[in-house]
Amino acid sequence: AAGSTVNISFAYMYQSDGSQIRWTDSFAGTHGTDGGAGKATTQIYANGQEAYCIEPGESLHTGDQLTANASEAWNNLGSTKQNAIKMALAFGKPGNAGGLTGSGDAKHLATQMIIWEIVCSYRNAENYTVTDNCVYNAVCKGGANAEVAASYRAIENAMKTWQVTPSFANGSTYEMRWEDGRYTLSIQDTSGVLSAYSVTSSDSRVRISKSGNTITLTSDTYLAENPTITVSKSSGISASAVLVPYGSPTLQDVVTGVTRVGDVS
Repeated sequence: AAGSTVNISFAYMYQSDGSQIRWTDSFAGTHGTDGGAGKATTQIYANGQEAYCIEPGESLHTGDQLTANASEAWNNLGSTKQNAIKMALAFGKPGNAGGLTGSGDAKHLATQMIIWEIVCSYRNAENYTVTDNCVYNAVCKGGANAEVAASYRAIENAMKTWQVTPSFANGSTYEMRWEDGRYTLSIQDTSGVLSAYSVTSSDSRVRISKSGNTITLTSDTYLAENPTITVSKSSGISASAVLVPYGSPTLQDVVTGVTRVGDVS
């Protein structure tokens, strides 16, 4: 609810083997330098719920209070960066925690790193390409914190490929040919994303199978009208999930939760 407050707390972060996640370097945030080689990383909690910093370098301490929907930092990001952060939360933790490997702390920090990159304009908020590796190097330089790095790459890849559709799903018309007593057609997806999509036909007589990046359509009978082949995928994220920004004029602002990415077809 607007105007409600949360109490801030922190916890140290660890990988699955019990090793503490420490900074390997620092980076320039929006409000000063964050990190520092050898320092322990910490995770933010807002009333016990995992929270993500959107003002790196700004101060925030245990016991501080932030107010819901009162974050000028969030409002000033603009819709493009806001949507990119929602994507990071959707494909990172919490939205896709079960789809990532490593400890929960590693997944959280990987998500936080991408959010920092978006906020600081080190990652393009439209195509998600990194323009400066300073945040990654501040945590994973020299192969450090491998679980964090693995989740970071997985989130990044999921964000970049979300809007990529199979190459053959471009409105083209394809011809099935008579072979071995049936009509058949095989098409290769040169985009390499077919495995993430389900494929259906408007005509139940068309059977569909997928193998790697190849789709094969078969029919035992001649089709007088062209069937429509539809490819689709779902984010798998609850439609009831929400994002809440918390803020203060003098403290570091944070966000919690996740917003549904939505289905693409």
